[in-house]
Amino acid sequence: MTVTRASSPPLVAIVTPVHNGGEFLAEMMESVQRQTYPNIVHVLLDNASDDATPEIVSSFENQKIRFVVERNDALLPMTDNWNRALTLIPDGAAYFMVLCADDVLRPDAIAKLVEVAETDAAIMAVTSTVKRNDETMDFGWPSDRMVYDGAEVIHRLFRRTPIMDARVVLFRRSALELRTPFFDPELRTAEDIEAVLLAVIAGKLGFVHEPIAMVREHENNASNAVARPMGLQFLDHFVVLDRYAQGESGIYRDYRRYYLRRLMIWRWVKRNRQTYDYHMRKLADLGEQPRFFEYVDATVDMVLKRVGLRRDIYVFPG
Repeated sequence: MTVTRASSPPLVAIVTPVHNGGEFLAEMMESVQRQTYPNIVHVLLDNASDDATPEIVSSFENQKIRFVVERNDALLPMTDNWNRALTLIPDGAAYFMVLCADDVLRPDAIAKLVEVAETDAAIMAVTSTVKRNDETMDFGWPSDRMVYDGAEVIHRLFRRTPIMDARVVLFRRSALELRTPFFDPELRTAEDIEAVLLAVIAGKLGFVHEPIAMVREHENNASNAVARPMGLQFLDHFVVLDRYAQGESGIYRDYRRYYLRRLMIWRWVKRNRQTYDYHMRKLADLGEQPRFFEYVDATVDMVLKRVGLRRDIYVFPG
């Protein structure tokens, strides 16, 4: 269904939850100020920063694009801070995106994203090609169209043909009505991609086939600094598959075997009992605590693959 265009461009809220973002914050805020799209509000929530973040934010007062700033008195967990930041979105906003303090938008980024979103009222999220640091990523979405049904997105993503970077996504405001809180606080590395899946399964995904943003990979990224040392990406991926890939039974089964082998490595090879115990507690909370025969099945699966009698259906790169 084609959207009837309003007389004025819909309001877009760019939402930045930030904690000690001083290293890259000014560059990110400047990229917002350079946007060519004419109706933007920049929402910033300072999560009790103790670096130069407040001073950097203050230095952007009275510039072209207005912004809303609040500060937490006490440090919140990252995803809780993201969800609180979403509550600051003005009522009149039709779209929102979360822009991290270390990422940068091309001047026409919001204009490009909104242009696609406005072509179809069923589009719940729009993403794009990006640059990671200085490398342009070819995510492999079919270039002959810009809109994909939610079921197709699920089917393609879990086969990794293609992929996406969920750090650059414009959501329709109505996506917030799908769940409260919007970002799942139980996830530590996949809360952004899970939110995209939640949105598009209710509608469609739009895609801009140009690198309209640059996202930074560095050692201080939250996923690199906190989550990956505990292997939380493996647990998060299991949860996401459990929610959205039950129709992709072969992929779900293959990943579960892979994850169980990770558990065995932490328990018996690396002797990382802290990580193993954490994952087992979380799986028990989910009602997914593995049974003995499943470990046996996962081991047999590994042997069969190594001798060429069974192929990988899906392996999470982590």
